[in-house]
Amino acid sequence: VELARATRHTAVLAGALSNLADIVKDGNCTYARALHKEAMHLFESSGSAENAIWSLSHQADLYRQEGNPVEARALYSEALKRFRQLGFSHGVASCLFDLGGLDAALGRYREARRFYQESLRLYGPENPAELPRGIESLAEVAIHSGQLERALALAGAGAAIRERLFVRTRNPVRRAEVAQKIDDARKDAGPAATAWWMKGWNMSVEETLEYALQDGD
Repeated sequence: VELARATRHTAVLAGALSNLADIVKDGNCTYARALHKEAMHLFESSGSAENAIWSLSHQADLYRQEGNPVEARALYSEALKRFRQLGFSHGVASCLFDLGGLDAALGRYREARRFYQESLRLYGPENPAELPRGIESLAEVAIHSGQLERALALAGAGAAIRERLFVRTRNPVRRAEVAQKIDDARKDAGPAATAWWMKGWNMSVEETLEYALQDGD
């Protein structure tokens, strides 16, 4: 960071602050959030609107990590608005996914499903690496809604995309939580679990999206 400050290159310094925030966030959310906030202002002054909005979204991530869904929702919503104004669909999809996660954590599964589906619709088959987390989150919603067949089909489809396209897990802790719920659902489903799982596993990416975007009620 000090080397970046010495260059007096605003965008370089903003990037260095963002990287430092990612390093310290697990031990000091307040400090990490301050770094992201400074980075946001620097990105704005350098004309990098997209990176500035990502910095805002990262601040929301930290509020969520601290267990403050109210502040997290406010910042995700603001980031969503700005990404829409910028016309950056990838950022819009990311914020929609995050808002869905907030609702799911509060037990608002109908709202969560709507956000997840909007996110998947925007990502589309052109961004397959972004799909598994949304698909598996919809599986989690289906589990809480008592729809085990749908949940396991979605889980199988998400697992297939991960394996075939070598999709990296972004949040191992969150991934483990969802995986445990899916494993419990497989046990609850009994002998039918394998057939339901394979139904999703055998879907193409396009078929998976079509299935995931169905109403699910």
